[in-house]
Amino acid sequence: MSTIDLRWLEESSLSVDDRELVRAGADAGYTSGLPVGHLAERRRSALTEVQSAFGSSVHVRHSPLGPEWSSDLDIHGRNDVSDEALASRGWLDLDPLLSRIGRQAVGRWAIATAEGVCGAADVCDVEAPDPRHSILDRAERETDVRSVLELRYLQREGVRLPATPGVGRSSRLERRLGGQELPPAGNGERGDGAGWTRRARRWVGRIRPRRKIRVAVSGVDGAGKSTLLDAFTTELSLAGLPHTRIWARPGYDLGWLDSIAVVTKRILGKQPEPGVRSVGADDAVAPPSRSGVAAALWKRLVVLEYVIKVRRRDRGADGLVVYDRHVIDAITTLGFAYGMDDLWVRRTLERVLPRPDLHIWLDIDAATAKERKPDDPMGQVAMAEQLERYRPLVDDSIDIVRLDAREPVDTLVAAIWSELLQRTRSTT
Repeated sequence: MSTIDLRWLEESSLSVDDRELVRAGADAGYTSGLPVGHLAERRRSALTEVQSAFGSSVHVRHSPLGPEWSSDLDIHGRNDVSDEALASRGWLDLDPLLSRIGRQAVGRWAIATAEGVCGAADVCDVEAPDPRHSILDRAERETDVRSVLELRYLQREGVRLPATPGVGRSSRLERRLGGQELPPAGNGERGDGAGWTRRARRWVGRIRPRRKIRVAVSGVDGAGKSTLLDAFTTELSLAGLPHTRIWARPGYDLGWLDSIAVVTKRILGKQPEPGVRSVGADDAVAPPSRSGVAAALWKRLVVLEYVIKVRRRDRGADGLVVYDRHVIDAITTLGFAYGMDDLWVRRTLERVLPRPDLHIWLDIDAATAKERKPDDPMGQVAMAEQLERYRPLVDDSIDIVRLDAREPVDTLVAAIWSELLQRTRSTT
């Protein structure tokens, strides 16, 4: 069964049959494009905010299934609302940011209210296109539950669906999910070149230079990095911005190296559990597996594995690349858990890892951090020791932005948006 929150379906305008198709798609793993519960609610509030800002003088275009299905709202028609008026409402001009990551500037605004970003709007000075064409064009690009439902909508409106590859793929998907409303598919896309075109686009996307903006958030365990980035990346999704989130920590998720470590420790008669965990307890002593020739080799393998993993993930990312931990966190972990306080470690990581365009430090004391994570194996004394290691690194980072981790999450998210857009505008 799907774990996606589908409670929003009860408030949607979809028919009973369409709701069943959504549930079947979620259960079968066809979740791309499906609104998640909190995203659906906030996108609906975005439509309300747009109507409040522009009144009835414009046409607001979104999916006929409802605003929760659209990644952005398109605003067409006579527009007497200035950019200054939108900014005064708290809306965020995203065109400079889009230009920085190689996307077309389209009059994109992040719709923001007192609760934060709730959606995206493209303010256009052209007439709205025929919605039929938009639906059919999307069906050629995407095959998902949304495409099936939108084609159903057209057919119910009396539109005769063309025998295109996209319509055929959507029809086959509908039948896999138990529906039979769309016309039966033919032989699909053989000989029409559409399949080759999509594959060619994917290959071009892989080889073309990727333009990125990197945002890194650093802080000790319990500072609230993950909670903050959950909220921030949700708002990036609501703003329609492409993004990738990267989490990596030296000594964690080592893959095949974990198997080598288990065998080696068994042969050497040393403690079986990962030393990164055992050294975090307040009463822990240095694990015996952290000393000797084998340990020296292991430490270097850990550094190498970490660097390769981060660079590989960064290379495959596009748009905004959001780091949960970065260089100063890695240096602190290696020094604290592995005793690697060598200068070469710091210099290697600083030179090899991608430099963030915006680096956030969440400032917090050890007692508050431990209070936030009482069940974490990392003890308060261990957190305090790590903070002592963090301090000189933070002080040496002249471009780092310090935020009080005790502030409410929405305040911290707003601060990240402010810093990000300010830096983007200054370099555009």
